[in-house]
Amino acid sequence: MKVLFLAPEQYVPFDQEPSYYELELPILNCGAVTEHRDFVYQRVLARDGRRAMQQQLLEEVARFEPDLVVYSTTWEGQLIDAAVMRQMMDAGHVVYTHLWDSWTAPRPHELELFLCSNYLGVADSVSTYRFYRSMLGGQRHARGVLFTPGHNVFTDLINHRDQPRDQPVTVLGSNELARAELVQFLRLRLGALGVPLNKAGGLIDSTRRRPGAAHLSDDWVTWESYAEIINRSRICISSQTHPGRYQIKGKVFDYMAGGAMVLSDDNAELRQVVPDDCVVYFEDPVDCLEKVVHYLAHEEQRAAIAARGHRWFCETFDYKAFWRRSLNAMVTGDEALPSPPFDHGEDAPLAQELKAPEARALARSSAPWERGRRVFCALPWYKLELQPTGSYGPCCHIHFKGPATPSTTEELDGLWNSEQMMALRQRLLRGQVCGELCEGCPDRLYDTDHDIFGMGRHLPRYSSHGAAFDRRWREADDAYRRGRVRLDHLPLELYLFTSERCNLRCVMCPQDRRLQDLDTARVRALVKQIGFENLDRFGWVGGEPFLTRDALDLLSLCAEDSGGACVYITTNGTMAHRHIDSLERIDNLLLSFSIDGVGQTYERVRAGARWDRLRENLSLLAERRAHHPGWRFNIASVVMRSTLPTLPDMVELAHDVGASLYFAPIGGGDEREDIFHNPWLVDDVPELVRTIQRARRRAASLGMAKASDSLDKVSLRFEQSVASLGGAGAPLLEEIRA
Repeated sequence: MKVLFLAPEQYVPFDQEPSYYELELPILNCGAVTEHRDFVYQRVLARDGRRAMQQQLLEEVARFEPDLVVYSTTWEGQLIDAAVMRQMMDAGHVVYTHLWDSWTAPRPHELELFLCSNYLGVADSVSTYRFYRSMLGGQRHARGVLFTPGHNVFTDLINHRDQPRDQPVTVLGSNELARAELVQFLRLRLGALGVPLNKAGGLIDSTRRRPGAAHLSDDWVTWESYAEIINRSRICISSQTHPGRYQIKGKVFDYMAGGAMVLSDDNAELRQVVPDDCVVYFEDPVDCLEKVVHYLAHEEQRAAIAARGHRWFCETFDYKAFWRRSLNAMVTGDEALPSPPFDHGEDAPLAQELKAPEARALARSSAPWERGRRVFCALPWYKLELQPTGSYGPCCHIHFKGPATPSTTEELDGLWNSEQMMALRQRLLRGQVCGELCEGCPDRLYDTDHDIFGMGRHLPRYSSHGAAFDRRWREADDAYRRGRVRLDHLPLELYLFTSERCNLRCVMCPQDRRLQDLDTARVRALVKQIGFENLDRFGWVGGEPFLTRDALDLLSLCAEDSGGACVYITTNGTMAHRHIDSLERIDNLLLSFSIDGVGQTYERVRAGARWDRLRENLSLLAERRAHHPGWRFNIASVVMRSTLPTLPDMVELAHDVGASLYFAPIGGGDEREDIFHNPWLVDDVPELVRTIQRARRRAASLGMAKASDSLDKVSLRFEQSVASLGGAGAPLLEEIRA
């Protein structure tokens, strides 16, 4: 059997990536593969761009003529296009897509992967497995779904060894979000008891702040060392990174294979697979601490649980038999796909198991991405924006007329569950886009094969306040996943448009600069009733927020006690130096700077601004951030005719100040700058393409995935604009594709 592996390469060479050890090696060693090749699509994407990557992929498929294409997925923005997947299947090649990080309420890109593959592998969720299994009937390409947890353990390397267990307790994996907080808590409390906590492995450490790049960890270990650490550990802790996102972590099975006792956060997904007497669960950090201390003091109990887990793993999983049977089933059809290690029986209980009716309706609509535009947006379930005029809505594009700014939770609930908001939720549940209002959304995905919004997800989360907020977030997430339109919870994110006032006159800005300001006295009363501890994000935008008469009052409100909520401020950055002392009183701060071009270009686009003042402010804030690990910076940059030559400079600027970077097409203002509605404004199309590619490659080399991905979208958006001209655009299209 000839197999072509489509391999990701996120942070380390592909043959050191987890997917290589957890998918490719098990398949290669199962005894069914006679010849294989690797196409490292993410490497080619970073080097040559999306179009070139996909062309090279199709050429490799044509040369090799594989019986099976194994596609190991990566980040949402760097996935292979659906049209390319269909081309491979239409040419007679069987495509197996392996989904590593799923959500219990399927997101649009996951649904698309299912619809554009013959077989889908789910690595981390019983709910997701059952959901896609229920969707098999009537789909053009989809034939089967695999449940792979446990079978991704390469036991030739990760196995039980006879050696002393001299490490009391170990946490393996990236040091992110909820897991980072757990590690910090345990390290402090266990250290006081004289018990060392061994934290190792993982590619990401969100507690480290490195300018311009992903927060890469220094703790990455080889796979041989990874196996040795497990074998030296008495207790291995498994923890989610994203609060409220419950996955089956592959490490649980690695720990069992290596003979360590598994201590896992309480996880309904995992409980459906692993017997309760093989794992110990904890509810929160305090409970985790107590159980670590207990089982270290009761070695016989610990050893018995570890032994049961190891024995169950060895009796249940055989990666060679699993993958040999799976490959034969997919390619020859001589065997049925393997069943998961839990009793799924008939599908009678499936309707009760699936908790995402809105996603089911989307998937049942006969390949919605093939039929036309579909949309699902999560914002109306967690976010509310308030305007000085009394208008309100879930985002900057959709606003409903309302009374004055609410000052009580009862008034806020009246807006949150108004007829307009409930009707909007209902419309989105039916998969309907909200007309032209949604056309300018920066989260929209532009592609030649589909035209959807990339937002159907579990509710996002940016903060962690402890158990009380965890429960509130789960209630909100449950309401979202169940498709409720009247919500019992208040918004998790509250955004304030302070005013249309601004100190600059930007060429692309559509603001009408009304002089009405937000009533911050009512806002203060409202926030005190809600409590910062019940908010995930508290944002304020403008206009220029630092220009409002009540800017200092809003800042002091946040600085008094933001309760762990993320304070989000969009600003042009020119006045930030006046408020630096107040900003330093906020621990969890996200500053989003609007910057378009550099030097004289910046001053021409943002009339009234001084480039030297902006650079001084950015440097000052970057310097102060060294003392504030909870501070993050983002730069949003508009692509227009004037700023095209400065795109690579914008990448360097963001890298220098340690900011993430996002590019967006111009959406209004001076028509002489709008190359997306007037593409003939571009004097040198080949130079435009080269400039975008230079900026994209530089961003990719610096680990700035958000910038790289957004440039891909900008490039595609420009090409679509040219194509919309019909015959008149043909010469420009030839220049682009040359």
